Amino acid sequence: MPVSKLDASQPDDPPPFLQTWPRVYRAVILYLIVLIFGLYLLTRAFAP
Repeated sequence: MPVSKLDASQPDDPPPFLQTWPRVYRAVILYLIVLIFGLYLLTRAFAP
């Protein structure tokens, strides 16, 4: 039985928040940048 491929003409379902996938990706990248910077500052504050 052949496996059917997804039809490229069908749009993806929108994400449950932020309405578009590019916004979700930007939010995740921004969150990671803030997290990394915050951990960097924490490391600098408690370095011997």
